[in-house]
Amino acid sequence: MRWDEIDIAAATWTLPPERQKKTGVAHIIPLSREALKILEEITKFRTQSEYVFPGRSWRKPISANHFVTHAARRDIARLAQHFS
Repeated sequence: MRWDEIDIAAATWTLPPERQKKTGVAHIIPLSREALKILEEITKFRTQSEYVFPGRSWRKPISANHFVTHAARRDIARLAQHFS
């Protein structure tokens, strides 16, 4: 997700044609109120990266595995507290 693809006023995220491997047609995704709130909060911490969720290097986006790993660690910690 790149900042230039987000239109907060229109509440949309537009994936450009060059990022649509199968269709080659722009895809417009409506953003929920919750998503807009998150994006508005994130703008307070915006860096020089073009990505909404930059990785360790601001030149690359965060990997999908990061979210999965983080969620798994959180769930394991929660289970550990429950059984202690």
